[in-house]
Amino acid sequence: MPVTVLTVLCDFITLLILVIGRKRIFQSKSAEIKRREMNFARQVLAQGVVSLAHSFWYNQGRNLIPGFTEVWRIFLTSTFSSNLLHVFDATVVFTCNFEFKNWLFGEKKKQTTLLLVSTIQGRSH
Repeated sequence: MPVTVLTVLCDFITLLILVIGRKRIFQSKSAEIKRREMNFARQVLAQGVVSLAHSFWYNQGRNLIPGFTEVWRIFLTSTFSSNLLHVFDATVVFTCNFEFKNWLFGEKKKQTTLLLVSTIQGRSH
């Protein structure tokens, strides 16, 4: 849990630095690069929040489940938290990552192949 909290804190500080200093940081970058970098920072922060929720539920969730023995509480929290981590982590990628969405749902470009054949003839004496 402490490592996850530290990771989320670092992600949040990085996002703040990007928001506060974006003019200085991105002054020579195009609008597309700025958008992509800020979107990536939001994605990383969202994935950190998902990891934080996973860590909390994994460590403390059994205290919130009434009516089961301790063994079942541990089983339910560990299984549930791991499954939700996989679901929400993928959801963050699907919703935040524009490049992935464009690759998955975008217009497929027709691939063309250029074949160049070259021959060299030499003289034999």
